Amino acid sequence: MNTLVRFTIASMAIGSTIGWAAGAALFIPNAGGLRDMILNSANPPVLAAMMAVPVGWLFGIGYLATAMMFLGEDRDA
Repeated sequence: MNTLVRFTIASMAIGSTIGWAAGAALFIPNAGGLRDMILNSANPPVLAAMMAVPVGWLFGIGYLATAMMFLGEDRDA
């Protein structure tokens, strides 16, 4: 597999994991009644996915963009 493809997939996976952890950090302490709203809805898995997927993508793209910006850095300096 191409190095750039591996780099992109790895960066997106790491960023998405960080995003899901940030989402869980809002869900666990019931910030703003979020957990109650999700669990009391008609279809909790869909509502949870509607929160988790965009947050994961947002953090994944942010992590990837940051990693790409630092590709050209001289690491020996």
